[in-house]
Amino acid sequence: MDFTPEQITRLLEALGLGSDVTDAELVVVAVEELVTAPPVAAASAAAAGGVVLDPAAYDVLKADADRGRALAAASKVREANDAVDSAIRAGKLPPARRQHWLDVIQADPAMAATLKQMPVVIPLEELGHCDPGANDPDGLTEPAGWFR
Repeated sequence: MDFTPEQITRLLEALGLGSDVTDAELVVVAVEELVTAPPVAAASAAAAGGVVLDPAAYDVLKADADRGRALAAASKVREANDAVDSAIRAGKLPPARRQHWLDVIQADPAMAATLKQMPVVIPLEELGHCDPGANDPDGLTEPAGWFR
């Protein structure tokens, strides 16, 4: 295969070599470097600290990231539910305020810690009793008429 002088000049310019290069080995090395060099997109991405992905790998990574975000959101909802339900069981909140506190914790997750520190305000155990006969062990006292 023979090249015309114009073709040789164009080839040398495309390889980034001067038109005065006459060493065939130098041309071969330049062609090999060009063929084995990473593509421009990969080189540009690497220079910017990134990588080039094929579309299928990108789709898999994106789907996994979406799934991870969904799991993280579900975990936050579960933690908020656990914090509020625990406070209700401990007597820190009435059950009617459950949704309010879930909304509060969703707006500000730090409120879950505040909820844990709240004092118990709803007695969960019996504080006393009302048995009119308990003060009269002999049963001699007649209860008032309005007790009947």
